[in-house]
Amino acid sequence: RTIHRLTRIIDWLDYLRDLGCDGLLLGPIFQSATHGYDTVDYYSIDSRLGDEDDFRALTRACHAKGIALMLDGVFNHVGIDNPLFRRELSDVRAGAGSDGADATGGRLFSIVAKADGTVDYPVFEGHADLPEINHDGAAAVDLVDDVMDYWMGPGGGRMETRRRVCR
Repeated sequence: RTIHRLTRIIDWLDYLRDLGCDGLLLGPIFQSATHGYDTVDYYSIDSRLGDEDDFRALTRACHAKGIALMLDGVFNHVGIDNPLFRRELSDVRAGAGSDGADATGGRLFSIVAKADGTVDYPVFEGHADLPEINHDGAAAVDLVDDVMDYWMGPGGGRMETRRRVCR
């Protein structure tokens, strides 16, 4: 069920201008399982916030009022149900993934198959449901590039882990 919350911001844009603001930074708006920092799909708006039409309406309204719209991009980790993570996890379990011998490996995640048949991968601050993205390979840069290209309408963005992605 989609809840159209993003469009509610439009009614507040004049107030932002009256305050002297010329930019609006949205927290994570991509589809996630819980709190926004557990991205499941970088290419769709979280249905608890609205949909792409709502986002486009907000983008147009901000542009019309001279307010730059910026997005918060979480590229340090993803949610456990992110299809990109699930696919690599499946590949590693099937023997087609990283064996840990090559840290870069061209993979988006550093998933290692262990001798006992289990897998291991780094997680964000000890949260097992937040697998970390491997920033040592080109796949992370490619992902950020692709997501930013997809959403280029916004006036800017805040990247959660610029230090790691832009080595």
